[in-house]
Amino acid sequence: MKNFTFSILLIFAALIGSAQNPVFDWQETEFGESNLKVMSIDSNNAVIAGYGNSLFQTTDGGATWDTLNLLKPYFNLPDLSVAGNIGYIVTSREKLYDAAPDVYLSGAILKTTDGGNSWSTIAYPVFGTAGDPSINPSNELCFGIDFTTVSAVNDTVAFCSAQWYEYQLDGTESHAGVFKTVDGGQNWINVSGDIGSPVYSMDFYGTKGLMGGSKKLYFADAAQDTIADIFANLPGDGTAYIYDIDFVSDTEVLLTTTSDSIFISNDGGTSFTKLGDLKGANDILRINDSTIIVTGSSNKSYLSTDNGQNWNPLGIGESIWEIGSTVNDTIMLLAKAKIYKCALTDMLAGNYNFVIQEVGDANLQKSFASENYVVVIGNDNNFLSSSDGGTTWTSIALPDMPAVNAFMDEVDFDGLAMIGDEGYISFNRIKFVDYSDKDDIYWSGGIFYTDDNWATWDDLDIAKIGKENTDDVTIFPNHADCNAVTPQIFTFENDVILAYVKWYDYVADKTEHSRVFKTTDGGSNWIAITGDLGSLYVQDIEVMDDTLYIAGKNLLLKSTEANLATGTDTLEFTNLYPILDDGEDDNMFLNAILAKGDELIVVTGLDSCFRSHDGGMTFSTFSNSKGGNDIYQFDKNSFMILGGTGKSKFTNDTTTWIDCHPGVTCYKIGGVLNGNIYGLAQGSIYTTSVEALDLTTAIPTLYTKSELNVAYTPTSIDLISTDGDIELCSMYTITGKLVLQAEPNNNIFRLNNNQFQTGIYIVNSVVEGKRYVNKIAFR
Repeated sequence: MKNFTFSILLIFAALIGSAQNPVFDWQETEFGESNLKVMSIDSNNAVIAGYGNSLFQTTDGGATWDTLNLLKPYFNLPDLSVAGNIGYIVTSREKLYDAAPDVYLSGAILKTTDGGNSWSTIAYPVFGTAGDPSINPSNELCFGIDFTTVSAVNDTVAFCSAQWYEYQLDGTESHAGVFKTVDGGQNWINVSGDIGSPVYSMDFYGTKGLMGGSKKLYFADAAQDTIADIFANLPGDGTAYIYDIDFVSDTEVLLTTTSDSIFISNDGGTSFTKLGDLKGANDILRINDSTIIVTGSSNKSYLSTDNGQNWNPLGIGESIWEIGSTVNDTIMLLAKAKIYKCALTDMLAGNYNFVIQEVGDANLQKSFASENYVVVIGNDNNFLSSSDGGTTWTSIALPDMPAVNAFMDEVDFDGLAMIGDEGYISFNRIKFVDYSDKDDIYWSGGIFYTDDNWATWDDLDIAKIGKENTDDVTIFPNHADCNAVTPQIFTFENDVILAYVKWYDYVADKTEHSRVFKTTDGGSNWIAITGDLGSLYVQDIEVMDDTLYIAGKNLLLKSTEANLATGTDTLEFTNLYPILDDGEDDNMFLNAILAKGDELIVVTGLDSCFRSHDGGMTFSTFSNSKGGNDIYQFDKNSFMILGGTGKSKFTNDTTTWIDCHPGVTCYKIGGVLNGNIYGLAQGSIYTTSVEALDLTTAIPTLYTKSELNVAYTPTSIDLISTDGDIELCSMYTITGKLVLQAEPNNNIFRLNNNQFQTGIYIVNSVVEGKRYVNKIAFR
């Protein structure tokens, strides 16, 4: 051990033996145009996030960055209809995350003008001019338009059905209707009124059409602006759910229900009779004068060659959702990510020789064919085309959706915390209705989490925050009189999450409330650990065992009873702000704090930076900077402050501060990744080598127990502490280059083999304020 200790001393002595000549060679990497605000680093993995749905990830130490699409919508495409060169595809709405109300993107209408060869989005379709939200989903209080079916009649006329939500203070109300366009899809009028639930199928023959749904059947004339309710014409007990309609001729209509029966009308829908003894189906199609095919759930697809009196099973063991197109004498039946193909000549002869073709990755819903060109749509963005009659398929990207893009541009990631592969990210409220003469309405922000480094993710339900106090507008952000909930994740450890949450209360005048909440069960229950902070925005939170600091606008609170894993009541806090701002004559905005033991460093926006050596009892000015945005500590003596011009400073001795400005305002210091320190700016990151900073890392105090436990696994080297959480971990090459600095805040810190080059490294760790040194080797 003596030889090992002596070698360590030599290494760290080498680190402080040179002159103090830090070099700042800032390099810019562009990410876009929006402000980058938060960063989390774990070994060679890192995530950067900010405004404008900016979210990027690296797994190779910053060499390459990939875009993460946590809010990327996956729309279902339930229906398609083409008449001549004009056609439409409608999409479902898409739920983005859980809140109160849950946040949905409205579906879209896609249009083709060249017979299905190319598609574009109808940018902002208008659904009437009436202000009534029960019949007009374009009303400012409506959201989540869910298109269910569409039918093109000719070049200008089409019908569609949709349902949507109306925002109300105490919840939401659902509406539905049928709409007609006479200008090719830009403007739509309600022809049904509010029908409660939508229709799911419609078909036209010439200008006549039928539309059906749950306990619904309507007759439509393309020349009229109303539809007629003819559900009473259908035999039965009045509970039928009409699933598909085939308007065969001027008089003949075939109709399926989900479980009641199959029906035929020979007078255009005036009367119906049952067709055979089948108990419903998913789809129906007349092939010729005597042959009808129906498809349904597993082993419930049939063919009749005697006009539906007798049915022969097709022998298909899975659900067929749709009878697709017929191309070159081959009929296509659409299933889940599969197409069943059979030659019509074989089918009519009773030879059900199906060829199965795997297509897409979800339920296929509709198809359209023009000679050898075929389009197939389905759930989860499945949109495919074939130019060779369905032999080969190409995936089509959904065209740009301006309304979706506009929403995404407003997503503002403002909170991020990760430990290993686990992590949480939060984003701010988003304006929903922008009033000019009264208070605006907002979507709540959201929280997403991962346990596999964002390979997969899910969201936490914002509506659960404060739910134990549903009558108190100062604790329950989702009270009927409140709006605009913003959760901001600051830290988590051992399944405990701390989030600063703010919201508006409209009981009297518009009032803002905010508190720090914690959850110990993954977001099912949240406890308010502070009183109501009002509009005193929180900018930073630091936790050390039982000590908790909260800093923000005119705000610096300290609690010494903040064991995060225990306790259910509001904590007692000491207000340190009067001590920091003697006389309280300023409105100081505390942007960042740094706490280690009894040392507390505070960075304000405009005034200065302050330091306390006694846990906040007294403060003195720290650095010659007039404030900044963030601070980073490399070692006991070396600090960096970043902000705007004149506020970015660096020291290697805590006494002499020199300018280190990257040339632009940096809003956050991301940390050290692969030997570089990261500054987050508008649309770009700025990095400079830590080795070039010539850090004066102090020789660590070597205690009797000078090493943590080390476990070598097939994929990693694990540092394990039995005395408490590893607070800080710095790893150096054998030549003294700093290659990693992290704050694990866990008793285990994992170093993955594939993230480091072969060689010997020195790891300097801090546990309970004590330093430990380990020599490890990657082979």
